Amino acid sequence: MAEVNEEVSRLFFEANGFLVRTNLSYFVKKPKGPGGTSDIDLLVANMAPESSIEMPFILEEEHLAGISKAIIEVKGWHMERISPSLSSFDRIAYFTRPEAIRAATDFFHASDFKNILITSALVTTKKARTKAIDTLRTMSIDHVIEFKTIIDGLFEKLDPTKSSNSEVLQTLRLVKIYRG
Repeated sequence: MAEVNEEVSRLFFEANGFLVRTNLSYFVKKPKGPGGTSDIDLLVANMAPESSIEMPFILEEEHLAGISKAIIEVKGWHMERISPSLSSFDRIAYFTRPEAIRAATDFFHASDFKNILITSALVTTKKARTKAIDTLRTMSIDHVIEFKTIIDGLFEKLDPTKSSNSEVLQTLRLVKIYRG
């Protein structure tokens, strides 16, 4: 199911004019043992970024024009919200490890990219949300995009009269036709 979440996220960025690279592998050294490979889910580049856009921590579609380059981790945990009590919080930030940052820097030939987490949603209570955001910031995560933003953005841009080679877009097209 993770591949579908990554595919939907890729399509969202492409629909917003970004160039997208998927699954950039890198080697992770382990303190004990031989280590192994991991990957950055998406690397995106905006060929005409707008530097005047104010970038909040939680991004909406209208903020995307302010992104020049980014590495993105997709965590489509649709039955959970990101909260300060999430037991697997550390797994969220694997893409900000030094090995991942080196791989992204090599890919972009630059280090001026943002670290973005795509996830189902953050908790809604103000105190817990603030604490979750503070924790994510300490993990070197620059921004979060909630999945609702991605689905709404794709759905809005989708032309129901045009067929698509993408199974995801074709499914959304059918939903748009029959659900209005």
